[in-house]
Amino acid sequence: MLLDLWMPVLSGDQLIKIIRNTPEIKNIPILVLSASVDGRDVAEGLGANGFIAKPFDLNEITSSIHDVLAS
Repeated sequence: MLLDLWMPVLSGDQLIKIIRNTPEIKNIPILVLSASVDGRDVAEGLGANGFIAKPFDLNEITSSIHDVLAS
């Protein structure tokens, strides 16, 4: 799953908490995309599998997705 930390209605950090606390879906890989300077720390603290800083390019996303799925 790719998600931004700053989404309308339900923030990315709230969604990660919900996913990680729901047994049926807690193991879904999550990659966080964010322009926030502390986004990486937030993502890691919430149990995300990876972080991609904005702005990013397609190769970076592709590589990160591959790394997460391979682990």
